[in-house]
Amino acid sequence: LGSFQNHRTPILRWTMPDTVERLERAETLAEVPKQQGSLWHAYRRKWATERKHLPDRDVAAAGGWSDLASLKTAYQQMDRATLYRVVCEPAADRLVFTRFGLRR
Repeated sequence: LGSFQNHRTPILRWTMPDTVERLERAETLAEVPKQQGSLWHAYRRKWATERKHLPDRDVAAAGGWSDLASLKTAYQQMDRATLYRVVCEPAADRLVFTRFGLRR
């Protein structure tokens, strides 16, 4: 059986029953409720959504997504805290070039 420390040794794939069993055990040990209608995806969505403020390419690489479209459309969700910031926070202070010169 391979390991994460040795990238040259393949890691055997888990079967679906193995995956479900491991996830249920992890949820029990963490004392979190079972996510209805989802195995890993609810946790991946939460993880990706909590990292919306970070560069997309870095989040995709760390989370194992091979393309940004999947990350953005299927995993990063709208959340109330970010929506509130979008509506309430002013744009960053920046210089704008106009025909009359630079202005803030």
